[in-house]
Amino acid sequence: MINTLNEANINLLQKVQQLTGMSQFEAEVAIDKITKSTPSGFMNIKNLEREGKTTPDIQLVNNFVNRMPPYQGTIYRGIPFSKLEKLQSFLTLIQRNCGYTIDYMTSFTSDELVAEDYAYSAYPVIIRIKNNISGISIKEFLIYSENEIIIPKGTQYRLTHLPKVIEPEEILYIDMEEI
Repeated sequence: MINTLNEANINLLQKVQQLTGMSQFEAEVAIDKITKSTPSGFMNIKNLEREGKTTPDIQLVNNFVNRMPPYQGTIYRGIPFSKLEKLQSFLTLIQRNCGYTIDYMTSFTSDELVAEDYAYSAYPVIIRIKNNISGISIKEFLIYSENEIIIPKGTQYRLTHLPKVIEPEEILYIDMEEI
């Protein structure tokens, strides 16, 4: 829950309530779950969704994500690959499927440099989405700033550009658009 209900937090909760139609309690729980990378927070939601499970908290968070206005702008996801074979397997998968489907709630960023940090590896990849439709910014709710954009489970992307050359330690930008 939001520990300090100062004026800024109260205004933020009221804004969420207006945008989503949630009660103050529902808004607090959703914000708490989505902003904490803890076993009971966002990581738990990702893991449960990955397993195909749901809980009242997950339903509440999904309700929150689906009702908040989407982030307008380009978003990025940095993915590190330690081995060329793993990268090639991923590339084959997205080429075969002509894109990529989010299997569980996940996060992107609106900051390309943050994505670069996450991608840092032998074979760094950044997925770049130029027409975000579903992802919401949670920047206002976080203490630290990674300009995080939460993407709901089931979001689909179509491949629009895949470079032909893969160079070790050079960022491979894969362009996609949300469909």
